Amino acid sequence: RAHVQALIDGGTIKKIVDHRNYNPRVVEWMTDADRLRDVSPEDYPKEFLAALANPKRLWEIAFRKHIPEKCRHLLIAMFFCSQYGVELERLRPAFELLHQDLCTKYGIARDPKDFEEAVRIVEGGFITINDTRLSYVNPSFRDYMADYVKDVELLRICAGASQMVEWADAVWQVGSTFDFAPDQQKQLSLSFIDIASKFPDLPTWRETERNSFSPVDASNSRRLELLLQWWVVSGDSRFSDLALKVAEHPAAPKYWSGFDSWRDGAGIVELTGKIRGGEYYPDLPVAEKLIEVLEEAVIKLLRHGLSYDTLESIADAVEDTSPPVSKAVRDATMAAICREIDDVESSIDGIDSESTLEDHAKTLEKLAPRAGVPPENLATAVAKVKKRIEEIEEETTTADAPSISSPKPEREVFTDAALTSLFASLLDSN
Repeated sequence: RAHVQALIDGGTIKKIVDHRNYNPRVVEWMTDADRLRDVSPEDYPKEFLAALANPKRLWEIAFRKHIPEKCRHLLIAMFFCSQYGVELERLRPAFELLHQDLCTKYGIARDPKDFEEAVRIVEGGFITINDTRLSYVNPSFRDYMADYVKDVELLRICAGASQMVEWADAVWQVGSTFDFAPDQQKQLSLSFIDIASKFPDLPTWRETERNSFSPVDASNSRRLELLLQWWVVSGDSRFSDLALKVAEHPAAPKYWSGFDSWRDGAGIVELTGKIRGGEYYPDLPVAEKLIEVLEEAVIKLLRHGLSYDTLESIADAVEDTSPPVSKAVRDATMAAICREIDDVESSIDGIDSESTLEDHAKTLEKLAPRAGVPPENLATAVAKVKKRIEEIEEETTTADAPSISSPKPEREVFTDAALTSLFASLLDSN
């Protein structure tokens, strides 16, 4: 009773409820009488807020002592899937292989139902489930896991369990930013050799419906960067050879071939500059051939038509890349800008968003001087875009009809006084 009274008297309950790390597990922990024997009522508000400010110390005990190994393996797998949550169907295969490898490594028994059991046990305490999507229950737990996974042996096992490029990328980002010894970094990079060998074949897109696609894994340009980073750290020519293979035959859906202008265009332009400069990838054995292949790919993308925003991103990369791109790439970029201005009517046909059209006009005004487009040609193109905007405004005005809006119901306000009153009832019940 004295502890609850201290929270009420000091106005601490409002601070607890509004805290960015507010979490039922922390509240449960800090209201367990057995854990508060050494905390006086006077110190209780301060200790409660300290637990919220640094919940890692609470997660440490809960993670290491309160759940079985299969649950820890599940939570590790979730960390490398996505910080925004992961679908059950995507998490299951990642967990199964990682769980198998960790159990084999440390002599842990496992069961075919471990995935379902692990999800059931950690739901509510460590994760939330929305439909079929799993997420960590609180940002503070992800902060805890970010520290927990910084172990080179654990990362090597996670690297070996990689089935997707994005997973391998996430593992490498942890390993490459932590202060491991050079030999440890080398061993970690070599742990990716199995997944790296699959880079040319793993899909980058999936078909959601006929002729409609959505990204399913890392882009080809990101795959190239990873392969070259692993080559730098390991010195293993298998990585550089795979980079050339991906560049020559990038993974793509059956309906098209080669790199994707939206996901790869600017990236491969920037990559050619890094390779040509020699600072990022010194003495790369396939450097000359890789630059040739990548620049041919950029020219191909520029010749086949691009959206205005993709053209802008590639043109900016061409402008900023140092050392400069080849004359052939620059000429292809200038030609693409000229085509965009000459064919602006076909580009904006069917666009019904005024903001998109306004951005389109700004892009034309930005890029035209780079390609030496005569001012009168630019003015004509921008005028066509503005005319399209006026047409949309007229259509919107005609379609709009006056409507009678019903009064909005008053929003119920839950005040600080009501909050205090709610928790004061705890004192009455004692």
